Amino acid sequence: MEIYAKTQKMTKILSDERLLRKEYGKDIGDSLRLRVSEFKAAETLEDISHLKPQRLHQLKGNKYKDCYAVDLTKNFRCIFEAYDSDEERTLVKSEAVAIKIMEVGDYHGN
Repeated sequence: MEIYAKTQKMTKILSDERLLRKEYGKDIGDSLRLRVSEFKAAETLEDISHLKPQRLHQLKGNKYKDCYAVDLTKNFRCIFEAYDSDEERTLVKSEAVAIKIMEVGDYHGN
């Protein structure tokens, strides 16, 4: 699966373990590095578990409409959009061959 980030800064952070830990701390940085490696190994989103520890789930609400998330820690998530082979956004897991990471954070209480 192809992985992109919303910004150049995030792209740089995702590619460097030291920067991941500096930006997000040890626990979140290590979890994010692991999730990114799982995405890279997957062919589609269907290969990512909906059970813990990944707990892939579709988000609801206006801000995160048409986005997915995976768990990083108890409250922190990696939030992303999924894309098919035609580079169109999709919510069909079996068609999602690329993702764009939008943010890493705690959306609870928003």
